[in-house]
Amino acid sequence: APHGHPILTRPSMTLKELAEHPVIVQHSARRQGGRIIQKFRQAGLELVPTVQSLDVDIVKSYAAAGIGVGIIPAFSFSDKDGAALGFRDAGHLFDPFVSVLLVQRNSLLQKHVYAMLELIDPALARDRLEPLIFESA
Repeated sequence: APHGHPILTRPSMTLKELAEHPVIVQHSARRQGGRIIQKFRQAGLELVPTVQSLDVDIVKSYAAAGIGVGIIPAFSFSDKDGAALGFRDAGHLFDPFVSVLLVQRNSLLQKHVYAMLELIDPALARDRLEPLIFESA
């Protein structure tokens, strides 16, 4: 949400409180967006997102413009977003979302691939991954 939005200063946050505001989410055709909408329905709340987008950056842009409260994965929020947006962790309201990365055994990965993986999670450092990629099956 943009700086100064009331959702950023509430002492606690519930799905009901979120549903009181216009909400921007990833499109329900995408797994993450569908899971968010489903979570509101499971709580007996009918959520009709103000905007649904296939791209998280669009969700952030619309939230920064004051169109609504964007619900995005925490890893999608970066320091540069902090200039236009406030951040509030809502992880306690939603089920964990797991992503999977598959790498073909004995395949050579470019340096930039290792760099990207380490940005995603420092535990995915090259010195830790290479022995796993090149171990005998």
